[in-house]
Amino acid sequence: MQQDSSGGIYIKISLDNNQLRADVVQANNIMKGVGDSVARESKRVDSYMSNIGKGIAAAFTLSTAQQFISQVVRVRGEIQALESSFTTLLGSKSRGDAMLAEIRKYAVETPYDLQGVAKGAQTMLAFNIEAEKIIPILKQVGDVAMGDGQRMQSLILAFSKMSSTGKLMAEDLNSMIDAGFNPLVQISEKTGQSITSLRGIMEKGGISVEMVAQAFTDATSEGGKFYGMMEQQAGGIQGSLAGLEDAWVNFYNEIGE
Repeated sequence: MQQDSSGGIYIKISLDNNQLRADVVQANNIMKGVGDSVARESKRVDSYMSNIGKGIAAAFTLSTAQQFISQVVRVRGEIQALESSFTTLLGSKSRGDAMLAEIRKYAVETPYDLQGVAKGAQTMLAFNIEAEKIIPILKQVGDVAMGDGQRMQSLILAFSKMSSTGKLMAEDLNSMIDAGFNPLVQISEKTGQSITSLRGIMEKGGISVEMVAQAFTDATSEGGKFYGMMEQQAGGIQGSLAGLEDAWVNFYNEIGE
């Protein structure tokens, strides 16, 4: 601020051209850095979105997005409940997660849904069937039930109850027969004993869990009546649709995680 000869006061502004140029360069560098950061973040987001399905965000309306989120929350909640259940039943998270992974794989590859297969495994564990036997039994019973979820549950319950008593009893036998499998027929074919004779042995407590388990094994092994049943079922339209549905369940769960 200075005073002129007439007594007026004026403000003198002096610009340093070199400093101004430096400030402009600095400002440009800052903006470039911001732009680069935005570009990098955009690429990261794009990469993440592609991992959960390319183009999925662009295809969503608000309504479908809400439905999608609801499905993700519902499915993830169900899987978490199963994870907790198997952790408790097996006394170990690692063992529980390992069994659930096998169950999910089996559900995708067969006409059975995840909840049904998991329920069967839970039933057997609740009846104290050894953990290492669960998946093999599930697969054998699954073949015998020929893709019918209700029959599968009936066979599993009858097998589990028989396992808890250590022998085949009339009630469990009748439940198995109602579900489409008579283990005495299989035992008869293998041993040559008549069904009548085997029933008499059963009434005396002579048909053990091991004998019935072997009957399931024989019926589902090569040459058995139910051998490869799930492979055949999975190749049909119903099996394919069921597998697709379970694949979507896995997809929703992975996003939920």
